[in-house]
Amino acid sequence: MPDSDPGPKEVDTPLFESYEMLKKYWLDVQISSGTEWTVLVSKWKFPYRVRDDHHRRHLNLALDVGIGRRTPLGFGFLNKRTNTDD
Repeated sequence: MPDSDPGPKEVDTPLFESYEMLKKYWLDVQISSGTEWTVLVSKWKFPYRVRDDHHRRHLNLALDVGIGRRTPLGFGFLNKRTNTDD
């Protein structure tokens, strides 16, 4: 992005108008031979209207980093949770 574009702290309104979780459920996913993860899957809705060119560039950046894109396993974002003894 050009240096003249406002960053997140310089914009008064959020990127999306709202967000809504549509559904969630657990899946057992075969990662590789002998490796299976239980994954919490969720589907979200992020309504928006493009406000200006700066907003459009921020939305495109969100798409570039993976929002709306699927991994080879069929998921968007995927974070592995590691159990720790606290």
